[in-house]
Amino acid sequence: MSFEFVFVWIILGAIALLDIGLLLYAQTERSRDRVFLQFWQKAGLPVQSDDIARAIRTRLRARSTAALVGALVGLLGSAAVLVLQPSLASSTFIWLVVLPATLIGFSAVDVAVALRESLFRPPVDAPRLARPTIVTLSDYVSPWRLRAAPLLVLLAFLLTIAGILLGLAGTVDLGAFLGSPALPVLALASAVLIAGIAASRKVLMHTQPATTELELAWDDAFRGETLRSLLLFETIIAWLAVGAVSLGILNGWDALRGTTWSIGLGPQIFNWGYLAILLWFGIGSATGRFRRRLWPDLTASPADPAAAG
Repeated sequence: MSFEFVFVWIILGAIALLDIGLLLYAQTERSRDRVFLQFWQKAGLPVQSDDIARAIRTRLRARSTAALVGALVGLLGSAAVLVLQPSLASSTFIWLVVLPATLIGFSAVDVAVALRESLFRPPVDAPRLARPTIVTLSDYVSPWRLRAAPLLVLLAFLLTIAGILLGLAGTVDLGAFLGSPALPVLALASAVLIAGIAASRKVLMHTQPATTELELAWDDAFRGETLRSLLLFETIIAWLAVGAVSLGILNGWDALRGTTWSIGLGPQIFNWGYLAILLWFGIGSATGRFRRRLWPDLTASPADPAAAG
């Protein structure tokens, strides 16, 4: 039994234990209070009533529980792959199988909850608030964050063409490049991108039952968070495709020259790109764009969290 095989199983077990721990913690009152306050701060909207606060808390609990369960299913899927193909055990297995499987489970369930659940359930005979303008994805997510995943997938395609041309020219070993995970991960990223575009449109078209502007604004807050999480997932998978193709080229280079660039530089491509994407999607205007675009006149009051209980 190789060290890498044991290492991958240790990482899988650690991530699974962390996910289960977070899932159990998400059921506690302390966790619910913390998540509620964090979401309120990000949304920057007033609460004003116990009914609104209760609806927000219920939705946040359902969303976090479902997403963590989805991530655990993704982990179990990647573990099944490792059981069936033990030869795949390596440090890149974590990036190219475990991480995508976990994110797919997490994001798919998150979107499913957003499409299945409504934040508010007004009575059938209650008047519904009509939105005065048509909203678009750019009302919830900045244009560059919308373009990030398609541009990265395009970059991965261009790098793939470059790798094939370098192989034909004898600069890298074409067999080593084609035998790497580059093409399967690129195919996965392309499929995720197409599915993500369809899911984003469904989220955008999903009905928003609301009787007041404040209820509609809070529904927009959840819609914006779902779209941002979905685009973050697409962008990470797209970056993994760029990393996988780059690693494939390095593998082809090493195969001809006996160097170890793929071992030293390869993992860093994944690490730094992943961290940069997380930072980019989490800072500044990433979480409050919907409020500035759609609800600039609604401002949270410092007393709101206390009033919400």
